[in-house]
Amino acid sequence: MIPKIIHYVSIGPLSESSKRNIDGWKRALPDYEFKRWTEKNWDITQNVFTKQAYADGKYAFVSDVIRLDVLYRYGGVYLDTDMVVLRGLDEILENDLTLSFLFDNTVSTSFIAASVHNKHIKNLLEIYKDTNVLKIINKYGTSNNVVFTNYLLSSFPYFKLDNSLQRLDTTVIIYPKEYFSLETYFGTQTIMYHEFANSWSPSFSNKKKIERKLIKALFGAKVLNHLLVYRGKKRNALAKYREQLQKEL
Repeated sequence: MIPKIIHYVSIGPLSESSKRNIDGWKRALPDYEFKRWTEKNWDITQNVFTKQAYADGKYAFVSDVIRLDVLYRYGGVYLDTDMVVLRGLDEILENDLTLSFLFDNTVSTSFIAASVHNKHIKNLLEIYKDTNVLKIINKYGTSNNVVFTNYLLSSFPYFKLDNSLQRLDTTVIIYPKEYFSLETYFGTQTIMYHEFANSWSPSFSNKKKIERKLIKALFGAKVLNHLLVYRGKKRNALAKYREQLQKEL
């Protein structure tokens, strides 16, 4: 059972759009507890990886570990602050682990729902134990989506990267991206969607920001997000990672 706790991470001040989204969460989920995690209430130095990442200004990597740690200890739902919640989550709380596709070939880490002391969350957390930023980047790239997706592929041989609804065992379920990542044009299945703010991405240039603002102004947020999901599938870093693994075998 997943407890009614929403976790989110903010290293540094929250943007105005993040504040608006969090206010929206509280309206959509009035009976949930909300926990904000920062460098002030989560000890960055407790983990070699997060200590180095924080010192290097790689805050996305710090968030990667914090979300897993607090989910393991408290259970609940982790959300990136660029997630827009449209309706309640009660339908997914009976599972031990609920995830979603981000692209057709990649699992999302912007939304993670887990029970307390979930074994899969613990296994994912172990990946970051006694390692450093360079080792993680060399193995997985800069995206924790690759870490999650590869873990599921390794743990469940029958898991398919096809954006389908999949129950991997009696307590783990993966939803299509249209439920927790991408707002649909038609239908009402979308529970929340991702705005793809990329606030911590080192490669997110001013040029990309201008391009996104222009597309959003001309065609709307839905069109922009569908375009970003299409591009994300094409650029999926997991494919490169698994090609490298094959070369090493």
